[in-house]
Amino acid sequence: MLHTLEWDLYDKADLLDSAISGALDQLQSLNDQTKDWERVIFEYEAAELGTREIRRAGVLIIFAVPFGFSLMGFAGVLFANKRMCSSLSFNSIRMAGILSAVCGSLSLVAASAFLSASFVINDACQMSNL
Repeated sequence: MLHTLEWDLYDKADLLDSAISGALDQLQSLNDQTKDWERVIFEYEAAELGTREIRRAGVLIIFAVPFGFSLMGFAGVLFANKRMCSSLSFNSIRMAGILSAVCGSLSLVAASAFLSASFVINDACQMSNL
């Protein structure tokens, strides 16, 4: 019986050899594809690192500008009771209010746009299985 199994195995040696060769080719293809994906990820990470400081400065500016307007309004309130600064103080209070309203409105519009874009991009990535 062992002799029969040995001859059957010997007769199928070419089939086994081709199956092993095919499996090795598929593993090599998977390895190449993984290296390509890794290279693309490294390129995207490098691009993201290049814009990280700009994005950080942009977020800082988004918070610093309204803070400056608030300080201008507080200064207007503090100096409003002085005679020589009263017109300047009232103007600075009005200007701070107008600029704060504009910045607040623009912030809401920008946040809505960025949130909508992130939803679309996230859904597209989920659908394409990235």
